[in-house]
Amino acid sequence: MRSRTSDVLVIGSGPAGLTTASRIRQLGIERVVVLERENVPGGIPRHCLHPSFGVREFGLPLTGPRYVSRLLRTAGRQSVEIQRQTTVLELGNDSRPYAVSTSPDGMYRWEAEAVVLATGCRERPRSARLIPGTRAAGIFTTGELQQFTYLHGVQLGQRAVVIGAEHVSFSAVMTLRDAGMDCVAMITPFAAHQSFAPLRLWATRLGRVPMLAGHRLVAIEGRNRVDGVVVDGPEGRRRIDCDTVILTADWVAEGSLAVGSGIATDISNGGRPHVAADGSTSMLGIFAAGGVVSPGESAASATRSGLTVADAVVDHLKHPPSVDFESGVIMEWVSPIRWISPQRASSVEPVPLKLRVDQWVTDSKVSFHSNGALLDTVKVRRLIPGRTYRFDGSWMSRVDGDGARVQVSIGTNS
Repeated sequence: MRSRTSDVLVIGSGPAGLTTASRIRQLGIERVVVLERENVPGGIPRHCLHPSFGVREFGLPLTGPRYVSRLLRTAGRQSVEIQRQTTVLELGNDSRPYAVSTSPDGMYRWEAEAVVLATGCRERPRSARLIPGTRAAGIFTTGELQQFTYLHGVQLGQRAVVIGAEHVSFSAVMTLRDAGMDCVAMITPFAAHQSFAPLRLWATRLGRVPMLAGHRLVAIEGRNRVDGVVVDGPEGRRRIDCDTVILTADWVAEGSLAVGSGIATDISNGGRPHVAADGSTSMLGIFAAGGVVSPGESAASATRSGLTVADAVVDHLKHPPSVDFESGVIMEWVSPIRWISPQRASSVEPVPLKLRVDQWVTDSKVSFHSNGALLDTVKVRRLIPGRTYRFDGSWMSRVDGDGARVQVSIGTNS
């Protein structure tokens, strides 16, 4: 195994990874290398042809490929080195951060002063969703649908059912239209969709796609190829004829490297690494940014995360860390909260919290407790799955002692 060194190693070339690497170079760090397992960098946006990217970053709506092109041009101007077709097998810290990779050129052990994990997120496949039925062909996630359609020009079927009603679910409907396929239904177990009203209007009225809210997927049927799905709703069970099923949303982190390294992670969310507000993890010199920390958030959120982490990495290179990761405030949560970020925060410098839920919440309150004492409570009219909500963290200054655990919960508004 050969060896290489760099000042900073970034794993993943999606919006967070490219932004982090470009910003670190801009701040004067000489050797910044990005490792990307695919042949084409850019992450999820490179196969998203709808113009929903770039408004916050560049001031105009861009398709995913055009958005990625701009990020890559910035990285090129900053002389960021991108190693393509390079899969990272191992991540750790052995006196200094390192990663082991494999590529057509062979295996390498990379050593760096800091490593940024920017591996993004993915939708849970059928196996992880425990959907009953036969093991027929024709079941895909949104990402797979978009790659087959836009990157390879392959039409997957004729009649599709979309499972889910989040932002990305409507993106799947757009892709099906571009592929020349009929979307015969969108199915969600919730009482309403979780996206924006204009998208629902476009799909259900202009696109004439039936929205089956309050319906649960019971089984997928078909011997060799999907030929239908069975759903359960307010009026009982019904069968919908189709030859393709698109599983959307239900985002989890691409966190296998974090889990294997021994970094503190949230296993239930794909190994999402626990981070402090600056993106630092429980392993010295290793940071995390973007979708691997906040699964399902937008590309704009990923780029903002990359900027924050880049500043923290440069500070780490110039000044030894003065605060232990286990100190400060440690967040804990229970259902219906899906995740909270950051999991670690300083009581000296309180930061806002982001959270997502996995079910609809109405007329409730979000409470923050520590050692049995109520620190703060916030009334909420509603919280919708698939959306990120931000809460003020000024109450952190009232937490007693380093390493204090704060329980975050959602209860009825009484």
